[in-house]
Amino acid sequence: MSINRLAVNSRKVFVLNSRLNAIKWRTICTTNSLKDIFKIQDENDFKDKVLNNKNVVIVDFHATWCGPCKLLKPRLETIIGANSGKGLDLAEVDVDENETIASQYQVTSVPTVFAMSGGKIVDQFIGLKDEDQLRAFVGKALKE
Repeated sequence: MSINRLAVNSRKVFVLNSRLNAIKWRTICTTNSLKDIFKIQDENDFKDKVLNNKNVVIVDFHATWCGPCKLLKPRLETIIGANSGKGLDLAEVDVDENETIASQYQVTSVPTVFAMSGGKIVDQFIGLKDEDQLRAFVGKALKE
């Protein structure tokens, strides 16, 4: 029987597998506050958490079946977490669960990401972006 042990060293985690006598390194990412990231449940929730929000809100329109969406989500969450306390939130909108919201904002492809301030779209992009492009997108939204 194999026993796995975890040890946390700063942001590095290693797993010691006693059966294989091997160490596997994993990098983990944590956010300071999950209150900055929320999943939109319905139209009223969107109105309350996005349109009436005093912070800049990055709105991630995604779908569970979308491969690029699965890659984009942790990148966005990491950047939002790194900007915690700067008046920035992330709203995740599943287009299959919230078709009305997606159609109101003419979302025809996923992932589609909006930066919204004061209930208005200030910037947007469609598709997968690397972390540098996402940081620039968020930085620009915070300056608006």
